[in-house]
Amino acid sequence: MPFASTPLIALSLVVMIFGVVASFIPVVPGTILVWAIATIFAVLDQFVHITVPAVIVMTMLMLISLSHDVWLPLIGIKSSGLSCLGAVGLTVGGLIGTFVIPLPLVGSLLGAVAGALIVEFIKMRQLRGAVKAGTVAAKLFFIGYVIEVGSAIAVFVVYLYSVYSTAG
Repeated sequence: MPFASTPLIALSLVVMIFGVVASFIPVVPGTILVWAIATIFAVLDQFVHITVPAVIVMTMLMLISLSHDVWLPLIGIKSSGLSCLGAVGLTVGGLIGTFVIPLPLVGSLLGAVAGALIVEFIKMRQLRGAVKAGTVAAKLFFIGYVIEVGSAIAVFVVYLYSVYSTAG
């Protein structure tokens, strides 16, 4: 018999909504929080309301979100001239910007662009190439942000669908 399903569903919903909202803050791993709550709920509920296939889909979404910082800059490096050091500058600058300018999205974006621009300028000693790298950094940042938020929402939707479809 499932472990107190109705109160557990309500509690997991509240915490997962918090995780989805938190995913809008660039440094907060909202997708991981939403996935962890859904997975813990599934285990405690003995996979009655959250099926094993739903957990697999949620895990795949979480892994895409978790790893986008690794594979997304590689796509940018290959397609548009951002160097590996520029990708490192993008990541480090984004983290520094988040804490120096504590406005969600603004600090992270400015830091990421500045980090890539500074690293590329030091490397190439050419403003045009550095500005191009900064533009690529901004695009990669926004794509990564959409992946992060979209993954959190998608995990939540899979959770809701699984709970709804198994209710009865």
